[in-house]
Amino acid sequence: MKNLIRESLNTIENVCKKYDLRTLSDKISQLQIELDEFVLKILFVGSFSAGKSALINTIIQRELLEENQRPETAIASELLFDENEYIDAFLETGGHNTYSIEDAKKINLKDYSHLVWHLNCPILKELDGTVLVDMPGFNSGINEHNKAILQYIGNGNAYILVVDCEDGGIKQSEISFINEIKSYNNNFAIVITKADLKMPKDVEKIKSCIIADAEMLFIDPVSVETVSREFGDTPQKMKDLINSFDKDTVLLNQFQPVIAENGIKCIQSLETYKKGLSLDVSEFDNRIKQHEKEKRQLADKLQKEQNKLESDFRNHVTPSILADVQNALYRNIYPLVNAMKSGGSNFSMTVNNILRPILVNSTQKYVDHSFEQFIQQIDLGQKDWDSTIENTISDNIDKLHRASGPLSVIAQNSGKFNGLYKTITTVLSVTTTIVAPWLELLIIFLPDIFKLFSKGTQDNAMRKKLTDEMIPQIVSQLRPEIENSLLEMKEKMVEQVNEQFAELIDSEVQALETAKREKAEISAKNADRLREVENDIQEIKNAINSIA
Repeated sequence: MKNLIRESLNTIENVCKKYDLRTLSDKISQLQIELDEFVLKILFVGSFSAGKSALINTIIQRELLEENQRPETAIASELLFDENEYIDAFLETGGHNTYSIEDAKKINLKDYSHLVWHLNCPILKELDGTVLVDMPGFNSGINEHNKAILQYIGNGNAYILVVDCEDGGIKQSEISFINEIKSYNNNFAIVITKADLKMPKDVEKIKSCIIADAEMLFIDPVSVETVSREFGDTPQKMKDLINSFDKDTVLLNQFQPVIAENGIKCIQSLETYKKGLSLDVSEFDNRIKQHEKEKRQLADKLQKEQNKLESDFRNHVTPSILADVQNALYRNIYPLVNAMKSGGSNFSMTVNNILRPILVNSTQKYVDHSFEQFIQQIDLGQKDWDSTIENTISDNIDKLHRASGPLSVIAQNSGKFNGLYKTITTVLSVTTTIVAPWLELLIIFLPDIFKLFSKGTQDNAMRKKLTDEMIPQIVSQLRPEIENSLLEMKEKMVEQVNEQFAELIDSEVQALETAKREKAEISAKNADRLREVENDIQEIKNAINSIA
């Protein structure tokens, strides 16, 4: 699949270079680099007692990851193959420090967001292009758990849930996490650890129970394996399980939409070039000036329309997100009451785990809709394409929505593409960035809200206090933070739209300049040149369709 995608990129890049479309050519070159650097990230998730670190140590057949870590010091650790061994420790503020493997225990984990272990390990080499990620346990500190989850929502390609055989099945905290990540990713497997501590018949009963739970939680079948560090076949079992993940599908979902986007822009530029061949030389400068004028008009239009976008964020998006927050808390009154009985820390964790997926999903949904309405108002003229290209674009978008939805495709004219793939914006990555501070705010103010609760209160009184006082306070505290963050997001989105449209216009100008330079030389061979352009346009269409 990687070779097929590379061929598509090469085709588009060669055509871009042929017609001196520098902007697009640079974009395709960057995509080539990203393709070469693509890795499948498999996240090992579960509670601290499940044995995730021990399992990964067993897979790589080295005792490197610290087992039985304290929850308050746990951070995500990535393991990848490298002939040179060292550890990169990434700072919260950006940048990183490098340590030797021998100095691993000297790293103050509180200073870093995550570690990347570069290991000269045979099995990691065999799992070419795969990174194993040891995640903090579900019962880690709230802040650490949030940080790790939000960091990998858009970057994790697959998940392995590690379940302790002693637990006898999937715990409620694990079910809640599964329900959350299903919104982002369906590549999932389950591993039951410490199978040597129970009789084989008991292990089979536990496995059957977990398979039954998985069938209820997932549409597609989920692989379930039983392992132990005492079993000699565990490394091979895990290698087979890891290889069962469909890397090609993950790869295609990541690159297909952006290849289609740039392919369509290239075709648009070739159409402009083709029309330029029939222009008089005197018309070229006028046409180029017109495009420059369109860029100025775009800037003016964006300035006017973003005020409407801001109003929509204030009056629709923010209230809708808060309504979803409130409804989610009301739907979980009974779990919240039980959490209150267990103390403030458990109450904060429960609220956090309820609201994290709601905040991410609701923000994405409402921002998507509002932003799409905004894009529809930016009309720089109709672009006509044949039905093949239009269908290809629509198919790509359908596939994106059926996958994990990490990209939101925004088009013009009420969703009728007219063949023009206007822009693709990575709303989810923006969403997770702005949701993180909301969750941090929750962690700060929830203990104060919990003080409203008096120990020994009856269940009915606790439910009433939750519905009448505590939930309204949570919503009230979140409101200004959400509104301010969304307005900051609005600025970034408008800037991105401006860049996307300006890039399209620049490509057309470059095509006109190329046609202008060649006009005098090819005037006698216009028919042949037109056929050549048509062939190049078809090449781009074929490249897009080859990965559709």
